[in-house]
Amino acid sequence: MIEIPLDIFDLATDAPVTASLRSDLTALNLVEAETLWAPARFKSIAAMLKAGTKPKDIPQHHHWNWWLKAGELSYMDTEVFGIWHSDRWQGLMMITSSVLHRTKIEAQKGKELVYVKYLESAPWNVAAFTKPLNESPKFGAIGTRLLEVAVRRNIVHGFRGRVGLHALPNPETEGFYQRRGMQSLGVDPGAENLPYYEYSEAAAQTFLKGGG
Repeated sequence: MIEIPLDIFDLATDAPVTASLRSDLTALNLVEAETLWAPARFKSIAAMLKAGTKPKDIPQHHHWNWWLKAGELSYMDTEVFGIWHSDRWQGLMMITSSVLHRTKIEAQKGKELVYVKYLESAPWNVAAFTKPLNESPKFGAIGTRLLEVAVRRNIVHGFRGRVGLHALPNPETEGFYQRRGMQSLGVDPGAENLPYYEYSEAAAQTFLKGGG
């Protein structure tokens, strides 16, 4: 396992702290994350339901289970990265460079890209999960750092920053990708009508320079 230091933010102090980016995660690592993440999700969901939240209004990724995604580690074009801090996984991302995924932005249509299959911050870092418990998120910039990893990994593959992903259809998630310079290409009928986002080569470079 390769480890690289990177900064995330302690939201209680609004100060950067050094975490560890880890690559080549194993099935065991995904189990380690899910062992802590699942109870945190369910605790928050129970509080939401107790407060009268309708099931359809529960955050869409409440059902994600990283252990069930472990089988995808056997694919040669699939990689999983994680951010480790305070003796636990703070965020995970699975990407693929499969030829099944090609760019859709007209100016670069049909070219190879890195596709983000899953990206998730730990529940205690997500306001939608902490608010029902009258708590505040613990660490910030998790998603941004992982998205940066996807773009940099893309460049290693020689794809010049081209990254694509399907987002969960809600304003918070879509706003996250829009603020980081990804282009919305509308809903994708071939992917359960999920909204599809993509980086152009230029926008990816701007994002890495801090302009996204």
